Amino acid sequence: MNLLSRGFYPRFWKLAFTSVICLLPTIILQLFLTAPLAAQQNVEQVYRLVRQLEFPAVSGWKARKGEFPGSERPSLDDSGWDSFDYQPVLEADQCWFRVELSLPEKIALQSVAGRPVILNLDILGKGEIYQDGRKLAALKAGENRVKLGPPDRAGDKLKIAVRIDGEYQKVVFRGATLELDSWRKAVEQAQQLQMTIFAAARLLGNDTRQRSMQLEQDPKIDLSSLPVSRKQELMLELDRVLGGLDQAAVSRGDPKAFAASVDNTFARLRNLTDYFQGYSIHLVSNAHIDLAWLWRWRETVEASHDTFESVLDLMRRYPELAFTQSQAQLYEWMKEYYPATFAEIKRRVAEGRWEVAGGMWVEPDCNLISGESWVRQILYATRFFQRNFGVKVKIGWNPDSFGYNWNMPQFFRRSGIEVFLTQKLLWNDTNIFPYHLFWWKGPDGSRILVYMPYIGYTNIVNAYQMVDALRQFEANTGLKDMAFLIGYGDHGGGPDRYMLEQARRIQRHPVFPKVEFGTMEQYLKALPDSVKARLPEYGNELYLEYHQGTYTSQAAMKAANRELEQSLGAAEELAALTDVLFAETYPQERLERAWKKVLFNQMHDILPGSGITAIYQDALKNYGEARHLAQLVSKGALLGFAGRIDTRSGPAGQPLVVFNTLSWPRGGVARLEGEAGQFEDCSVYAVNGRRVPCQVVQSGLERSALIFRADSVPAGGYRVYKLEDNVHLSQEMPSGLKISSAFIENEFIRLELDQAGGLISRIYDKRSRREVLAPGGKGNLLELFEDKPANWDAWNIGYTGVSWRLDKADRVEVVEKGPVRATIRVRRSFLGATKPRRPLATSFPSSFFTQEISLYAGSPLVEVRNSIDWWEQQVLCKAAWEVNVSADTAYYEIPLAAIGRPTTRTSSLDKARFEVPALRWADLSGKDYGVSLLSDSKYGYDIAGNRMRLTLLKAPLWPDPSADRGTHEFRYALYPHPGDWRTGGTVRVASGFCQPLLVQRGIPHSGSLPASGAGFLSAAPENVIISSFKLAEDGNGMIVRCYESAGAGQTSARIVLPPGAVKAQETDLLEQPLAEVPLRDGNLEFSLGPFEIKTFRVTFRGP
Repeated sequence: MNLLSRGFYPRFWKLAFTSVICLLPTIILQLFLTAPLAAQQNVEQVYRLVRQLEFPAVSGWKARKGEFPGSERPSLDDSGWDSFDYQPVLEADQCWFRVELSLPEKIALQSVAGRPVILNLDILGKGEIYQDGRKLAALKAGENRVKLGPPDRAGDKLKIAVRIDGEYQKVVFRGATLELDSWRKAVEQAQQLQMTIFAAARLLGNDTRQRSMQLEQDPKIDLSSLPVSRKQELMLELDRVLGGLDQAAVSRGDPKAFAASVDNTFARLRNLTDYFQGYSIHLVSNAHIDLAWLWRWRETVEASHDTFESVLDLMRRYPELAFTQSQAQLYEWMKEYYPATFAEIKRRVAEGRWEVAGGMWVEPDCNLISGESWVRQILYATRFFQRNFGVKVKIGWNPDSFGYNWNMPQFFRRSGIEVFLTQKLLWNDTNIFPYHLFWWKGPDGSRILVYMPYIGYTNIVNAYQMVDALRQFEANTGLKDMAFLIGYGDHGGGPDRYMLEQARRIQRHPVFPKVEFGTMEQYLKALPDSVKARLPEYGNELYLEYHQGTYTSQAAMKAANRELEQSLGAAEELAALTDVLFAETYPQERLERAWKKVLFNQMHDILPGSGITAIYQDALKNYGEARHLAQLVSKGALLGFAGRIDTRSGPAGQPLVVFNTLSWPRGGVARLEGEAGQFEDCSVYAVNGRRVPCQVVQSGLERSALIFRADSVPAGGYRVYKLEDNVHLSQEMPSGLKISSAFIENEFIRLELDQAGGLISRIYDKRSRREVLAPGGKGNLLELFEDKPANWDAWNIGYTGVSWRLDKADRVEVVEKGPVRATIRVRRSFLGATKPRRPLATSFPSSFFTQEISLYAGSPLVEVRNSIDWWEQQVLCKAAWEVNVSADTAYYEIPLAAIGRPTTRTSSLDKARFEVPALRWADLSGKDYGVSLLSDSKYGYDIAGNRMRLTLLKAPLWPDPSADRGTHEFRYALYPHPGDWRTGGTVRVASGFCQPLLVQRGIPHSGSLPASGAGFLSAAPENVIISSFKLAEDGNGMIVRCYESAGAGQTSARIVLPPGAVKAQETDLLEQPLAEVPLRDGNLEFSLGPFEIKTFRVTFRGP
């Protein structure tokens, strides 16, 4: 690997910058073509002159990181060194650079004969420069003008060696030019004149093209207000004034006369100066810091500390500098590991020069996390910022996540965040996003102002780049004031001295738009209300037409995230109920620790699967610790319940307390884990003596489980069952389940399999009397696709047209035939193209697929449990279902809401959405019937026409060459239903699929709670879902949060609370009070709008 590749990871900024410079001749030509003929001649001549009047850059450098004594020696063999093209940042304590240099005959159109030649090196740090092995000078931070000596022999090349000792573990070598000292001021003046001509070409031109990182499109929209006639007048003035420039001074070799003539030219451009002063570029310095990506989090602690120390040092030297930084986790690290740095940051925050932004614990993936994770990201960050800095964040800052779910406006607005900043849609590969300043409207009607800066978020200060962005921004918005983000990023860095000095140079330019430093909040506050009122509104998700592979890469991260989101929510509810009902101490610190580990892993390079191997080992450790904490809390609360239930009632046997943490009564399968053979002679009974269907199933090596049907477990409550062992029953329990190797059937579904292929050939819905699969269609077809993206392997999906259908089964067999579940196991294998073919086993497969297809008694779900031994390279795996439903729109779950997306592929927008994210379900419904596809841990879907596909696995090679190789276990299910996803109850069914009933063993004893069961927390009607019940963060009262799940009209909602509620108030998501809410019979009654989230603080009297 190139040693320098570990230094700076450009996100296309170099391409964007280069495109602006390359466009310069085209833009000047456009100026000529749109202006009167008289305005062409002088501008063209001067432009050509100043383009030649430049100091040439020195190219061909080689570089090597580290301390290498003797690197100045001319005879050193540097053939193994890396080529170097002025990457702005190299992460190292020291670097050596070498180049062989031939002096040109002319510099800045002047002969070098008999004149001293200066080598100007611009660095950050300090060091030394050598020529032909002799030390010429010591180097300091900034520009270093070093006089070169003549070569040892005529015609020889100069052998230059440079050593740079970095600052804050970063070496910056910005460039080197050959100069003539006497012409330095004249060349600087020529550069300023070139900037003025470029600015005029852009800001007086009629170019309406919009450019992103990969695209250029012309919407032919120009919202700028200046009439074309006035622009032409200013062009004529520019040409007329340039006609008076003493161009002959260059050929005369008179640099002083030329510089004076340029000064006089600028003085005469009064109207153009006034016009340019109507524009302003607001520089917002920042440091994008990926908490873990191509490095582990411990390294990020040091990188962020170095970044912040660098920024604080610059603040002492440059009083105009302001700085913006997001992510509460970074600040917490500084507080823990570097308290002195943290204290100085606090001082800068207090004086208004350090802007705390983001409002989230990390910059998370914005598609894959649950609604409650969104709340905790903001809640924990806000509390940290208020407690430590006394600030309330108003700007949501997430520039680098891979798309943004539609419900974010609601999460932000209900948390006091008023503006959202991102740039990621600039990465679209098909369509340029149409807006850069707009109102984003969520599904509930919440609106948030969105600012999307041009170019990106890791920019340097470059006049051409900024003016080009300013012209695009004016055409797009009609505004002349633009915020522009600067600062190195990814591994930190932020602004540097060069950027600040360059900004000062531009500020001194007499004929150029205004440039000033400030915070993002200062820029946004200056936007007039009249401007905000006329901004466009966008009412959809901010879908990124790129990086769709992040919905699938690193499957273990996705599975653990889903598991922990569910288990932490259940643990909080159980702990809150035992607090309210039994005065048990709520384990708030333990739960917060667990949540923060999960929130950290939701960072936008960890959860999406786009990092190196090591960060996933760290993440699994975090998940393991969070899992342990959640289990401790749940176990303690369940024992608290079990200890207070009168478990003596009913039949003899061991009490089993089955708990339902969802907010509606439900039946389902309860599962009791045990040793192999432990449950062979066991039976399960309800407390009324009714025998309950139960079944022993395998549960891993030397393990077994007992599954049984638990009916009507109360909402937020429990029901007791009894387990009797050593029972020898002569009669099997009746069951509606029937099975052979060719079919499975229960009271809802008849499922038939193709014996040779192991594919589902028929699903018949007995309730609705409908065929679920399309005529001739197959269900659960595994499809494999060659997946070779041109760039960003783990991020992108790169179909090549090569694919395989796994339509041949190695084995089909009945493995479970019980009263609870009937199962057919299908085994498949695949031999991938990258597996070596060895003698005697040339056709041995590379990957193995074991699928257990089940129907349960009393359930309409077709469940598929998967165990896949996956060892492919750059192959994508999907499960496909061809259903007997047709609709133009499919619906998908997003955080605390749902979104409709087209199933057609007619427009470029549709085609770009070939893969979309969803949480627990996707649904395709016609007028009176539909099919939902549920998943316990997968997030990538594509529904086109009547084909529903769930993406199961990906196999990238970079940045983690071992990504996803190994064994994967997961479940998905098909849910046929009458009506659409709303009337079919898909939200509740998917919740039950992902949130199991909990089982706690007990012993017979007396208690205050009845064995027949009781519920303590429920919501009605069916479209009202409780998403959280927990202790308030300040310890005063309980928080209950709910949302309207169907996008219906106004809903009259009711939440039945645990006994003892005495007071309630509605709050925002930060648990700050909004209004008092009267209780009715100790319960909450209120109205909910479509997809609206509401949060209440409820005070209870003690038990």
